[in-house]
Amino acid sequence: MGRPNDGYVGLVANELPPRQSMKLDESLLLLVLRLHNEEAFTRFEAKEFGEVEVDSEQILQIYEDRTHRERPNFGRVKEILAVFRQRGLVRIEGQDDKNFTLFLRPALPIVVSKDTLGSLEEFVLRSRWEHEAVLEAVQARLDRNPDKMRLRRQTVEHPFGTIKSWMGATHFQMRTLKNVSTEMALHVLAYNMKRVMSILGVGGLMEAIRA
Repeated sequence: MGRPNDGYVGLVANELPPRQSMKLDESLLLLVLRLHNEEAFTRFEAKEFGEVEVDSEQILQIYEDRTHRERPNFGRVKEILAVFRQRGLVRIEGQDDKNFTLFLRPALPIVVSKDTLGSLEEFVLRSRWEHEAVLEAVQARLDRNPDKMRLRRQTVEHPFGTIKSWMGATHFQMRTLKNVSTEMALHVLAYNMKRVMSILGVGGLMEAIRA
């Protein structure tokens, strides 16, 4: 079931490499490839010799969507896939600077069993921050309105300029991160209180505090 020149008997290589530990991005990419292979077979998309064809951009997009992580840089992707190719898991065609076609080999389901696929979702769920959805929503709004960030940068110029002027355009008086953070927090609190008093007046501020 292999090509004559592949050096494989049946579905697995003649000489399997010794078992090695894998880095996180290698493990995740391998699981993503296996997951795509499984889904392609359910859609009857397997080609000759039981291979599944997928282009590089598609598989990297799946990597981002399923792991909620940034894709590895292209040099790293090529390095990982070169190892997978040596182990008979993938075949690569038309490789150029950033686009190529991957053929997922029949050995892939043997190396990564179907039971292992759940570990990808399990890992993603464990590694997601409890407020990750908030960050994703913010990023989505920024993607829809990229000019908002530019406006935000302009808006904060005045408060920081004012605080710097109050400080005498000099360094912080405290030392260590904890103490400097406290000093800065007091500066910000003072700015906010003076700002509210200029808008609502002292009486309005006291009413807001009591409310």
